[in-house]
Amino acid sequence: ESQVLIEGRPEALMDGYAPIPYLEAAGGGTLNVSPVAVSRAWAEQSELDFDQLCVVKVHPAQVTDDIQEGDRLIVDQRPSPQINGRLFVYFSSMLTEAEVARIEEITPGSHVAIRDRPDSGRVRPLPHSTRIIGPVVGLVRFSTW
Repeated sequence: ESQVLIEGRPEALMDGYAPIPYLEAAGGGTLNVSPVAVSRAWAEQSELDFDQLCVVKVHPAQVTDDIQEGDRLIVDQRPSPQINGRLFVYFSSMLTEAEVARIEEITPGSHVAIRDRPDSGRVRPLPHSTRIIGPVVGLVRFSTW
């Protein structure tokens, strides 16, 4: 019904690579394709569902020692992931940008976010209205030449 123009190497599609969309809830539409493409074989080997992957662009408030502004995070949106100690993308309210932090479940249904930056309130309880998108399964960093 609709087409998406993908710039880059067309032969990459024949080699099994495909682009991943931006997270729709973070401003990406269903046809808003990110500049990130991954191998379907990598997704299968990593036991990921390629169609449940999305990309989130890191904004200044999400920067940590390991994550830089402009990085793209590949996120697994499948329901019921293992939570404890993993880096997650989530929304703490409908009015904020997607956030990134390590999440721990302290009791069933009760989570805390643990941030790497000391100035960001290192441990913070997450409100029940928090919507957890999924764990980060990859990071793409574009460097300037």
